Amino acid sequence: MGAFSRIAQLEAEVAAAADARERVRALNALAYELSRTGQAQRAIGVAEEAQALAQPLADPGLTAGCIHTLARCRFYLSDFLRALEGLLQAAQLYHATGDLASEATVLAGVGLCQDRLGAHDEAFDSLRRALDAARGQGMATLETNIHNSLAAVSLAGGRLDEAASHAAQGIELARAQGDRNLLTKLLGNDALTAQRRGDDATDPATARREYEAALAQVDEALSLARELGNRYDEAHCLGNSGALLRRLGRRAEAAAALAATLEIGRELGDLAIQAEACMELGELDAADDRPAARRHFEEAIRLAEGITARNLLAEACKAYSARLEQWGDPAASLALYKRYDAARGAELAHARSQAVRAMLMLDFERVTREAVRLAENQKAMARETLELTAASQQDPLTGLLNRRGFDAKFAALAATGEADAPLAFALIDVDNFKGINDNFSHAVGDAVLQRIGRMIALQCRANDLPMRYGGDEFLVALTGADLDGAGVVMRRLKEAVDAGTWDDLAAGLEVTVSIGVAAGPTSTSVAVTIADADRALYAAKRGGRNRIVLARDIDPRRAEA
Repeated sequence: MGAFSRIAQLEAEVAAAADARERVRALNALAYELSRTGQAQRAIGVAEEAQALAQPLADPGLTAGCIHTLARCRFYLSDFLRALEGLLQAAQLYHATGDLASEATVLAGVGLCQDRLGAHDEAFDSLRRALDAARGQGMATLETNIHNSLAAVSLAGGRLDEAASHAAQGIELARAQGDRNLLTKLLGNDALTAQRRGDDATDPATARREYEAALAQVDEALSLARELGNRYDEAHCLGNSGALLRRLGRRAEAAAALAATLEIGRELGDLAIQAEACMELGELDAADDRPAARRHFEEAIRLAEGITARNLLAEACKAYSARLEQWGDPAASLALYKRYDAARGAELAHARSQAVRAMLMLDFERVTREAVRLAENQKAMARETLELTAASQQDPLTGLLNRRGFDAKFAALAATGEADAPLAFALIDVDNFKGINDNFSHAVGDAVLQRIGRMIALQCRANDLPMRYGGDEFLVALTGADLDGAGVVMRRLKEAVDAGTWDDLAAGLEVTVSIGVAAGPTSTSVAVTIADADRALYAAKRGGRNRIVLARDIDPRRAEA
């Protein structure tokens, strides 16, 4: 049955639904088919109608299905962050209702979102869990689908052998099941793996063999996509075909395939498909028609700016920058490369935070399930729960405590009842951190914060509580330390920072810190002491940065100004 016949059938099922629950299920099925076949914008409206209809029914399983469907639609619209949020919510509901099969399906979707957001290692872990769950539930179609996703994620992470292995396993399963839809996608991923091997080959003859083998697979996938009426897959196959034909020197055929890709991308309203086609057209025209190549590259960047995931924008900027350098325009090339670096840094930072959030939630669900199933082994489960709690209380970038972890540990400290024991706080700020990000990239900025975090951890005493306070600021609670004792610890830290070698992160990089320190008995309001440390930090910055200021040394008149 072609895609349009299937959609017509589903529309008929919506119209014939006997009650609200049946209509919600029919609407969700229609929305998924629409999104899968390149009509994601229309699918969003159908999915939202299903969700509104399900709300008064108060059925957790039905609600989970609506959230899941809406997340799928957003994934096909490249809104990967909101898709991930919806999938995580659906996973919790499926778990609560005992629907392990649907939960396994959601886990696979989580992995795909993590991959699109640039968190390839976390995506691989999520998909491996989903694969184990699918096998455990005997879900052959989902197992095939996950092999396809694992092939794509392995390819994105540069693990070509793993990508080829998962693609081969998926192709075998899809052929055995007669699943032409999944076979289309698996052939496409296997072809991309062969293309990457060709790109990496040092021998032109080897590269050509890989490209020709990839093209044969893409041709089979393209025929299947057209038979199925799936314009989304057809566009991807045509784009892959154009890229391979360009590499094989078949310029006219490549141009025709890429023009067709661009046309379908516009028809579907898919900015990612359009941007990728424009990049390939830019590469195709780079040798013979520079004005046309410039137009294509600039259009690719414009389109990529409208997509949530920043990796495509980064790749478009990088490709155009390389061509500008070849064309003898180093200034424009450098400006564009900086833009690439900024986009890539933003992508990595965003991906990291979303991946950690997803993994913590998924780990929590895993621990909960195992606690129920393995109640007789309470000691083992308690240990695993403690490890999870520790992970949830850490800042993912620096490994120091986050606000949740700091509050928990400080509450335990306060509960000891030592109200008159001295307690100091130190606020540490990386000087001119914005300049580090702007001049050296956000990736270098992250590396600086990681190293500062390690230095703080090394200089702190056993019972001190160091945390990432936010952005480029750190807070340390120094237990049992008066103002002078805290000053000694902070001087050791500053000496370590001053003596540190930073050139290994970026040539010409220099890093200094400003520190404010305040102290008082444990019974004193924490907020008051931290505010005193903050005023001392402000005085350190106002005094020229790169220094330590103790709260008692602040000029009260200047502090009030």
